[in-house]
Amino acid sequence: GGSSPIQRLSPEILAEIFAHCLNKLHSNNIRHCPLLLCRVCSSWRALALHTPRLWSSLFI
Repeated sequence: GGSSPIQRLSPEILAEIFAHCLNKLHSNNIRHCPLLLCRVCSSWRALALHTPRLWSSLFI
Protein backbone atom coordinates (compact mmCIF):
# COMPACT_ATOMS: atom_id res chain seq x y z
CA GLY A 1 0.00 0.00 0.00
CA GLY A 2 0.94 3.58 -0.17
CA SER A 3 -0.04 6.85 1.23
CA SER A 4 -2.15 9.35 -0.64
CA PRO A 5 -0.32 12.18 -2.42
CA ILE A 6 -1.45 14.75 0.16
CA GLN A 7 0.06 12.66 2.96
CA ARG A 8 3.43 12.86 1.24
CA LEU A 9 3.54 16.66 1.37
CA SER A 10 5.84 18.24 3.92
CA PRO A 11 4.17 20.05 6.83
CA GLU A 12 5.54 23.34 5.52
CA ILE A 13 3.92 22.87 2.11
CA LEU A 14 0.63 21.75 3.62
CA ALA A 15 0.61 24.79 5.93
CA GLU A 16 1.12 27.01 2.87
CA ILE A 17 -1.83 25.34 1.16
CA PHE A 18 -3.98 25.87 4.26
CA ALA A 19 -3.03 29.57 4.41
CA HIS A 20 -3.61 30.03 0.67
CA CYS A 21 -7.09 28.52 0.97
CA LEU A 22 -7.91 30.83 3.87
CA ASN A 23 -6.93 33.84 1.79
CA LYS A 24 -9.34 32.78 -0.96
CA LEU A 25 -12.43 32.38 1.24
CA HIS A 26 -15.15 34.95 1.63
CA SER A 27 -14.90 36.86 4.89
CA ASN A 28 -18.00 35.25 6.42
CA ASN A 29 -16.55 31.73 5.97
CA ILE A 30 -12.95 32.40 6.95
CA ARG A 31 -13.56 32.39 10.71
CA HIS A 32 -14.61 28.72 10.62
CA CYS A 33 -11.93 27.39 8.29
CA PRO A 34 -9.15 26.72 10.82
CA LEU A 35 -11.64 24.78 12.93
CA LEU A 36 -12.76 22.76 9.93
CA LEU A 37 -9.15 21.88 9.09
CA CYS A 38 -8.78 20.57 12.64
CA ARG A 39 -11.63 18.12 12.05
CA VAL A 40 -10.15 16.35 9.01
CA CYS A 41 -7.66 14.13 10.81
CA SER A 42 -5.24 14.21 13.73
CA SER A 43 -2.24 15.22 11.62
CA TRP A 44 -4.14 18.15 10.04
CA ARG A 45 -5.34 19.17 13.51
CA ALA A 46 -1.80 19.22 14.87
CA LEU A 47 -0.52 21.16 11.87
CA ALA A 48 -3.37 23.69 11.92
CA LEU A 49 -2.98 24.28 15.66
CA HIS A 50 0.76 24.87 15.20
CA THR A 51 0.37 27.28 12.26
CA PRO A 52 -0.07 30.72 13.89
CA ARG A 53 -1.08 32.58 10.75
CA LEU A 54 -4.24 30.48 10.48
CA TRP A 55 -5.31 32.00 13.80
CA SER A 56 -4.06 35.57 13.35
CA SER A 57 -7.45 37.19 12.62
CA LEU A 58 -9.88 38.19 15.33
CA PHE A 59 -13.59 38.18 14.55
CA ILE A 60 -16.04 39.90 16.83
